[in-house]
Amino acid sequence: MAFSPRTIEAIAFLNGIKPTDGYSIGIYQESATKNRKVSLRRRNVLLHDETGFNELVWDTKSGGVVGIQVSLEEQNRGMGLMLVESDGTVCIKQRVVNVVLHEPSKTPDRLKKMKKARNPQNQTLSDEDSAKLLQYGIYAIGGLIALQIFSSILPILLVIMIPALTYASTTLPPDESFDAKKEIKRVLRGVHLNDDNPNKPKGWFEETVARVTASVTTELSTTVAGYEVEFTNFAPFATYVRVHVIAAKCECHWVGAFGKWWFLRQVSVAPPPSG
Repeated sequence: MAFSPRTIEAIAFLNGIKPTDGYSIGIYQESATKNRKVSLRRRNVLLHDETGFNELVWDTKSGGVVGIQVSLEEQNRGMGLMLVESDGTVCIKQRVVNVVLHEPSKTPDRLKKMKKARNPQNQTLSDEDSAKLLQYGIYAIGGLIALQIFSSILPILLVIMIPALTYASTTLPPDESFDAKKEIKRVLRGVHLNDDNPNKPKGWFEETVARVTASVTTELSTTVAGYEVEFTNFAPFATYVRVHVIAAKCECHWVGAFGKWWFLRQVSVAPPPSG
């Protein structure tokens, strides 16, 4: 199916007045009637429902683009939906209009408008396009500034990082040195909590209760419910450890580096579904 001259004129007008909006036309065939219909898209987004049109027309009266649904060729008239306004913006509320099915570009005034629409010197960007260009410009300037800052501090980072990584590689604790039972007890006792944390045991009595509770929970975890230990090596610099304490319904995380196991966090874990 070839596009009608009026359809070609309509899409040429849209791409002339809005060259950056990506207006395009397509063809599809109705499954029931096998009739082929024309569709209109903007930036690959369909501007109407799945029902297509007989053709697209650049309306002589309104200056907008109309999707023709009913054609009366003998009367040179048609009826359809206004899809795009005369300034090239998509209709917010589509409306049914009657149009004259003219011969394309036979009127001098229309030829003048078509040439003007195709002339880039006469184009002005829409508010949407201007905002996007401004946004892209800000991103580009920000990227250049960040790149310049990074390039200026890169030598300093290398001076700091190379000795630090060298030291980390020589002091990486072996996996066998991680005592899960001991580390779990310390976490459950609240050793790693800040002093202002309300869950931090305070005083001899609370510390004693926390120590006993941690010991009991740890013993249950290791002898009855068990626990799972997972090592992730970032050799030769660090080792990440995740321990799932089933009885306490939590996971604890450490990182091994610089000759020590550093506690990271403790998170609650829902028990596995029964059955």
